[in-house]
Amino acid sequence: MVAWWLGEGLYALVVFARLITYGQDYGVHGFILQLRSLDDHLPLPGITVGDIGTKFGNGAYNTMDNGVLQLDHVRIPRDQMLMRLSQVTREGKYIHSDVPRQLVYGTMIFVRQTIVADASRALSRAVCIAVRYSAVRRQFGSQDGGPETQVIDFKTQQSRLFPLLASAYAFRFVGNWLKWL
Repeated sequence: MVAWWLGEGLYALVVFARLITYGQDYGVHGFILQLRSLDDHLPLPGITVGDIGTKFGNGAYNTMDNGVLQLDHVRIPRDQMLMRLSQVTREGKYIHSDVPRQLVYGTMIFVRQTIVADASRALSRAVCIAVRYSAVRRQFGSQDGGPETQVIDFKTQQSRLFPLLASAYAFRFVGNWLKWL
């Protein structure tokens, strides 16, 4: 299995893996996976980790430890399982909680709704600044000696800003709908 991760997971990550005990497969569950030995800081057996290298853009994210993870027949100990909704006893018996499975996905849905809402806010702020600046900024001399043309009156500026403005509204509506849902 190969996975990419975001953030600063140098020594441990939360991973979702198949829970198999005594040959019985209980589906995907969350685990805290220790990646490296605390003694010599080398990856544990069966684990390959690495940095994904240079990122696109202005290089601001090159200081982040975004990486690649490869697992090859890695056994995750029982005590590293996130056992709020289901547990594995010391004897290896699987115990499922009475919480309906639909509720387990509530957090996942909430996080995705939050991502859409945050993207909406960030895009709305950026587009607002760009539209306001384009409305106030004047550029290039006038043909008849009058005031210079507003930047927002140029078709190329409109073709760049207006789709972003529409996307900001769409994200806002979708975020509100997801929150209602």
